Amino acid sequence: MNTFKRNPWYTQIYYKFRLFLNHIRYPQSIWYGGSISRKSALSRVGKGWANLINNVYDAKPRRTKIIDVKEKYATLRIYTTYAPEWFDDLIDCYDHESGTICENCGKPGEVRLDRSWYLTLCDDCDRLDRENRKGENL
Repeated sequence: MNTFKRNPWYTQIYYKFRLFLNHIRYPQSIWYGGSISRKSALSRVGKGWANLINNVYDAKPRRTKIIDVKEKYATLRIYTTYAPEWFDDLIDCYDHESGTICENCGKPGEVRLDRSWYLTLCDDCDRLDRENRKGENL
């Protein structure tokens, strides 16, 4: 006697339809097969790295989905699904390059380790950031 019962065909259609509706309702949710848009990715990090993000989105293969873009340990992090090896290498290259570009203005910069939060800043942005932090501590 077979104890394994299979769901009727209409319940499978129902669950697939609910998944489709959730994908429409939450298009950026990775749980429902979505990915983040270029505009959303650009808003998640500083304007100095906009060129790097635009280059990644221009080179992105058709089936690859970018699911997260963020700054972590003063470098740009981009997470994908179904990416070919050459695209992963490109992302690693931009990750390394972001450590030499100011995330605020795009000028050449360096990783600043003298804060509680690591940042990649040029000398001008570093000076402005230090002045702003001194005003907050008073």
